[in-house]
Amino acid sequence: MPIPFGPAIWPDGKVEKLEPMLVRLEKKEPLQYVLGKAWFGDIELKVNASVLIPRPETEELVHWLLETKDQKDKTVLDLCTGSGCIALALRKKGNWSMVSGLDVSVGALQVARENGEHLGLNVDWLEADLLKTDPGISGEWDVWVSNPPYVLSSEKAAIEPNVLDFEPHLALFVEDTDAVLFYRRILELGCRHLKPGGAVYFELNPLTVGEVAEAFSRLDYVNVEIRKDMFGKERMMRGFRPLV
Repeated sequence: MPIPFGPAIWPDGKVEKLEPMLVRLEKKEPLQYVLGKAWFGDIELKVNASVLIPRPETEELVHWLLETKDQKDKTVLDLCTGSGCIALALRKKGNWSMVSGLDVSVGALQVARENGEHLGLNVDWLEADLLKTDPGISGEWDVWVSNPPYVLSSEKAAIEPNVLDFEPHLALFVEDTDAVLFYRRILELGCRHLKPGGAVYFELNPLTVGEVAEAFSRLDYVNVEIRKDMFGKERMMRGFRPLV
């Protein structure tokens, strides 16, 4: 017997709320944006079109950072924080002395702040443009982590409409002519603002792993390590500032 569907079986007002959501889904808008929330591990986050939808591969990056010893004495900065998923997971699951998240997007930082307030997690949110000559970063840090824009413009043709048409291009794409722009800039700034022995962790585009490794080497980072994700792709990289 067919299951009835229609106003008769729905409480008052529910159908009116559901129909606009179905229209958005029919247009290939991601379910997370339609619902206004996404899960990052066991953390429920607010998301909207100002931020990327968190991916499982980024959870793997967080797990790697959480292997860091003596967290209670270390400061960590999440650059290109977006929804704040990395910074908030590190604050919830780690024991860092200070966790901060940085982004150029005012809209993204608003989402990150709201997520932090909702979760009751103390993260310092910073607005800065990493590509400026002086982005306004100050102090010295123990650990930097970033999932920066890394999808090449030439990859757009292969990207599904639910990503290409709805997720923020500012956080996704970089020109092929300078594919590791953000990695190089973060590493340059790290030379000034990371403590001796400080670490940088990156999420990667598997297509540009060699170029990122070269940037680490050219700027004298040491003990550079690459890790694969659950799909066997080279997805994460870590390097350290020299101790002297």
